Amino acid sequence: MKRAIIFAVLCVLLTRSESFGGIARGTAESAWRKITEADDFRMTPIIYDDDSEPNAYVKFQDEENFTFHVTAGLLKILETEDEIAGVLGHEIGHVRLGHYANMILTDTAQTLMNTNADNIDPLALEIGRIDSELREMRFSRQQETEADDYGVKLLRKAGFNVWGLYNAMKRFDDNGYTSGQSGFNSHPSSHERLSHLADMAGKFQPRKKSQHDSVNELADILMGK
Repeated sequence: MKRAIIFAVLCVLLTRSESFGGIARGTAESAWRKITEADDFRMTPIIYDDDSEPNAYVKFQDEENFTFHVTAGLLKILETEDEIAGVLGHEIGHVRLGHYANMILTDTAQTLMNTNADNIDPLALEIGRIDSELREMRFSRQQETEADDYGVKLLRKAGFNVWGLYNAMKRFDDNGYTSGQSGFNSHPSSHERLSHLADMAGKFQPRKKSQHDSVNELADILMGK
């Protein structure tokens, strides 16, 4: 009987918590405007992709022209403007730190390789294909950490809660998007990344508990953990 009551209470709490999930495009637009102004970054319109996987990314047409993309899945799992601002600031960090430059060079090389496949040595062609597959793994561990640091600092500069990126990454983890499963949530591991983000954000501001944290803590108490 006791376990049934605990289960019922948890269901109500979790349902209420989930009901607060999701942010509107207007919230993303507001965060994008503030974060780009703080960084003096070119404010191109956000393109919203109808993709259930939570992700944000920049797509370059060439070295100077790019489009900025946010998926429906990302808007669905985030809850505050601080969180989407953290994700957007992280992606701006990749651009500012030159992480996309190598991708552009690889894309160009791959295009040339595909165009001239009949005239390229089979071994060289296979090496090129392997390189292309590696590129799909996105950024390295160091690059992700650098972009995280940039994003946290940019949150502070723009007047957002510096824990916004940490909270966003925690949403990824809580929704089952562990490291390697999502384009945005890649290297390093979820635990390592959250730990680093907590250390980084903690240098500027102590973390305040969210409603989400309170629900999880109460659930642990009710279950006797």
